[in-house]
Amino acid sequence: MLSALQFGAFTFLLPVLLTALYGAGLAFYRLFLSPLAKFPGPKLAALTRKYESYYEAVRNYEYLWKIKKLHQQYGPIIRINPHEIHIDDPDFFDKLNSFQGKWNKDPFTAHQFANPHSIVGTIEHDIHRKRRMAILPFFSKQKIYALEPVIKSTVDNLCDKLENYVESGRPLNLRHAYQCFAADVVAEYCFAESGALLDQPNFASSHWNEHQKGLKDVDGPVRRMEEKKDLEFFEKAGHRTIFHELLNSDVLPPAEKGTIRIIQEAGAMVGAGGESTTQVLTALTFCLLANPDKLAKLREELRKVMPDSNSPMPTLKQLEPLPYLRGINASHVINPFFTKIGKSQPG
Repeated sequence: MLSALQFGAFTFLLPVLLTALYGAGLAFYRLFLSPLAKFPGPKLAALTRKYESYYEAVRNYEYLWKIKKLHQQYGPIIRINPHEIHIDDPDFFDKLNSFQGKWNKDPFTAHQFANPHSIVGTIEHDIHRKRRMAILPFFSKQKIYALEPVIKSTVDNLCDKLENYVESGRPLNLRHAYQCFAADVVAEYCFAESGALLDQPNFASSHWNEHQKGLKDVDGPVRRMEEKKDLEFFEKAGHRTIFHELLNSDVLPPAEKGTIRIIQEAGAMVGAGGESTTQVLTALTFCLLANPDKLAKLREELRKVMPDSNSPMPTLKQLEPLPYLRGINASHVINPFFTKIGKSQPG
């Protein structure tokens, strides 16, 4: 019979032993038995995602560049973590990025923003496609043309605020200004409630954080939209809104219109739309200021539709034909925060 001391030692050592055995078994599987074991790459990357996390968290999002070096070392197809391979082969591009067939998202990537019911966090192909089809029409060219008065008024507000900084000689964090601008436009399009972040003092980033938290409130803009599904609301707003249309959509079943799901979709829409626009505008501004010849060329082209600062703001249809501006837009200015989006075929 075990003594109390021996029993205590046994109950302590057993979980440790089982954990060690599980870890050893998992490591053996990932290195030798996994379907991905045949692909070359660092053994540490095959063992654990901590290898990737080190470059993302400690080395400030450098894993993309590390992957490029790994391709130079191991070849065009490499294993970059226990569950993914990475392919650097232009002949495979069309197949990998094809809309044909079914592709599921990697749960590790899809759930990084803690909104599994949004289109960003949706893993299954069929569910993602249904949610995507419900939202896609709102980003057509005609829909953006219809939103132009909202965009122009917000641009005017941003310009007024920037002029105040110029007159006062105060330093300005342009990224925060762009963040407030983007959030106001996206939120107005989503809910007809901009949040008026541009009117907050100093474009403080804390206002953006509070705005994002407010979207998750069950009594926030989503709840107010649920209570105002009539045409009078649209007439007062002056434009259609994404989430009023979703709540009244014939494409989505009732289960897809629940408050929690719509709240998560709202957070993802404002977060993704606001942050991506902010990053592009910030990077574009830096690139133009760092290359005065490019800035001069763009200004010269813009004078065709806006001869001086007192000229009315050109319309989107006037700006679209400008070749240099269109080239900048088509270049998809490099986002400072890269990430890979893993996906797999369900089988």
